Amino acid sequence: MKMRAVGVAVACVLVAGAVLAGPGPCSFRSSDEGRIWVRVVADELGHGGGSIDGLYARLTSFGGVQGTALSFGDVDDDGLQEMYVDDYPGYAVDCYEFDDSLDFTVTQAIEYGLPWVLEDLNGDGADELVVQRGDPGLSGDGYMDVYTWQDSVFVFVQRFTFPEMKMIYTPTTLDLDFDGDTEIIFTTEVTFSLVSYVRVASWDHEGDTLALVYTYYLLDAYGGIGAADFDQDSLGEFVVPTMNEFAVFGADSDSIHFSGYVGEVIGFSELALSWDALGDGDVRLLLGSCLGFVPDNWRFEVHRAVGDDTFTFETSFVRESIYSGTTHGGTGDTDRDGREEALLSFYPIAILFEWMGTGYDSTWALHLQNDTGTPKASQLPTWDLNNDSYPDWVFADHRDTLFVYGYNIIPSLTVELTPDATVVPRGGVLGFEATLVNHTPEVQEAEGWTMAVLPNGNPYGPLLGPQRIILNPYQTRVHHFAHDVPENAPLGTYAYTAKMGEYPAAVWAVDSFELQIVPGAMPPERGSAPGRSERSP
Repeated sequence: MKMRAVGVAVACVLVAGAVLAGPGPCSFRSSDEGRIWVRVVADELGHGGGSIDGLYARLTSFGGVQGTALSFGDVDDDGLQEMYVDDYPGYAVDCYEFDDSLDFTVTQAIEYGLPWVLEDLNGDGADELVVQRGDPGLSGDGYMDVYTWQDSVFVFVQRFTFPEMKMIYTPTTLDLDFDGDTEIIFTTEVTFSLVSYVRVASWDHEGDTLALVYTYYLLDAYGGIGAADFDQDSLGEFVVPTMNEFAVFGADSDSIHFSGYVGEVIGFSELALSWDALGDGDVRLLLGSCLGFVPDNWRFEVHRAVGDDTFTFETSFVRESIYSGTTHGGTGDTDRDGREEALLSFYPIAILFEWMGTGYDSTWALHLQNDTGTPKASQLPTWDLNNDSYPDWVFADHRDTLFVYGYNIIPSLTVELTPDATVVPRGGVLGFEATLVNHTPEVQEAEGWTMAVLPNGNPYGPLLGPQRIILNPYQTRVHHFAHDVPENAPLGTYAYTAKMGEYPAAVWAVDSFELQIVPGAMPPERGSAPGRSERSP
């Protein structure tokens, strides 16, 4: 059993490389060229459904799940995303199927187990679900059951038995030899012992079953496994945390081999993740280790592969935690900016890191905080549950509640219209204020124009524009416009719309309001004219 440490958890808020708020110290880096833009700041996660600076928001949450293991897919190929999770308290494998609004239905997929892997392992077009089971009680044998999707149900295929090795940890999948078949990489550990084994299973097409193809002894190997083609040689590598080292394994076309160790470990190695941190396709290796009972007791290192299953160190950073047990983590490009984020959990916080700029000499940011307890899923997976093209973070806490957090999609440009009045007489003046906002750190150029829909449903316009608009980074511009309403304007309800984009078809931002044109004449305001901008600060 690993040591548990007590320290101090800290939170900070970083915007444009500056510490704005939050108790305690917060380390950060900045480039020689100036501050790096950091757009997401810290906020509480798990209370009141609040958002993270408006950019990450809780999409849904629900109780009754154990959440030790999570798997995702669309097994029945109906376009609705499914999540397989162990429930509470019976450890049945439940299937939550979500629609685009994240409403869900729940069915029991398998009577008992932890849903480790959901993937088409044999290439037949149907997914296999790999489930961990174990004897009741604290000791006994461990099992890994394989099911395949057939005739709308999961059908049992086979069982692996690991005598006296009830603990089966953190399966990871990768096509190690690039032959089209996905391998499962996992570790098993003898109960109440430090004796553990790294194992790799692959589909045996001759026997039409999953087969163990590699076993390697390591001391106390049970942390998160990072797997990828790190050196881009069309052969995969994987890194396994052991008690106090990170073991590197490589693949050939027909074999797997141990290659050595990587990283500097303080205390216990806990986590290895593949991380496309810069969005350049050069996948990095993110390592996490902890040393109990000292400040800054979590150390993270970033390494880049240089070939032949070897890595070179790039950078490191440290974080405090009050709990030094196994951390959990995951990576994914949840904001679709080309760079993957890394979500790392400690007790009692979960921190989302994203590197900004063009290199590692840049600011790292604390994105979100969670005090509901360390997420229990061995990995923190991302999956697009609501089909909005943005992967969502999914995890369960120690209160048996599952949370889904997603990127709050904010457009680059927005326009907001505020009418002076929504009831305007014939011969009067229709006035409105238009607020234009650039939400990005880059200059945005667009065309702006307005249209109206007449009471008979016909479109009319453009009334203003198209006019070229240039907004500086994060700039907000407010304009007031006025139109004279003709004496013979049709009575009834109008829809007035402002658009930004490329006239006439490409619309990037839009807003509208309804107004009523009523009988009665009022003299137009002195000096006003159709389409005249009265204020342009």
